[in-house]
Amino acid sequence: MFVYGGDNYSHSIFSVLYISCTYLKYLYAQKTPCTLPRHTSCMSKRRRLEKEADQVVVLPNSPKLPKAWGAPQLVSDLDAHDFWTLMDELVDDKSGFYHNRATLLDALKDGCLYGLCFSETDYMYDNLRTIREFPPPFLCHGDECRQYLLPCFCMVDIKGGKKAKVIWTHTRARRRGFGTALVKNLGIEEVNKPVDGSQPFWEACGLWMQGEN
Repeated sequence: MFVYGGDNYSHSIFSVLYISCTYLKYLYAQKTPCTLPRHTSCMSKRRRLEKEADQVVVLPNSPKLPKAWGAPQLVSDLDAHDFWTLMDELVDDKSGFYHNRATLLDALKDGCLYGLCFSETDYMYDNLRTIREFPPPFLCHGDECRQYLLPCFCMVDIKGGKKAKVIWTHTRARRRGFGTALVKNLGIEEVNKPVDGSQPFWEACGLWMQGEN
């Protein structure tokens, strides 16, 4: 093996390499734009997937729904998996309606309990992996319920009735029009004993009459 310049030359090469590596580490520590590899300056995995999904994942503080999801549809055939997922959501929301679970269960049996869900679009199907990995906050957090079930429901007095006895939307899913969608899809015309603090909602729905509630 022939080494030009002998040991001194080899030593010089190693010295140059050592200095170069040290300098590169220094520049990397400074995080200067010119020295950072392109992939290290990219967004985190979650933010990158959210961007690629074109707002499929909506942040909790944003009331805007992805346009590609369409409008939520009324669910009149909630099953046992859907019901107990909604009960879990009531517990998660620390809602007092959980104490009315027996009444809600009877309403389910009588066909008086309704929910909302999204129908899967082609766009949602194409981004299903992202949705499952980073589920939007306005969806139910259950694995056994129907896909795209929303954490909200409405109980009416009789099957097909127009009088709302209980209506609820999880705090994290509010201000997205789900409660209004329930009222409009069910054609609610009367409210039974509105809870304290619900006046602005019922006024927006045109169902609040001072002195008659």
